[in-house]
Amino acid sequence: MDENILDFKVEDAEFDAQAIAQVPSVLMSVDEINKQFITVVTVDFYNHSTETTQMSEGLRANYQTQFSFVNKVDNFYTNFLQKNSIKMDVYVSKNNAAV
Repeated sequence: MDENILDFKVEDAEFDAQAIAQVPSVLMSVDEINKQFITVVTVDFYNHSTETTQMSEGLRANYQTQFSFVNKVDNFYTNFLQKNSIKMDVYVSKNNAAV
């Protein structure tokens, strides 16, 4: 069986407090965002379980997380790579709850 390892690294991100304050589900003021802004990123790829970065604090998040996905190389996997993408979601924490 041929296998392929896809390494995916989430290094860092820069967030804009004004833009985040306009997201309806966040419910934080710009002042709150500037004082206490914690994020985590989730990564979904192919048929693997969802992977999660470390939490990062601040508008300049520093995740430095690498994921390695081992995959059986077959036609289905090759077609998936040609037609799909890796899904990433960013979650914001407020009072120890994701918003």
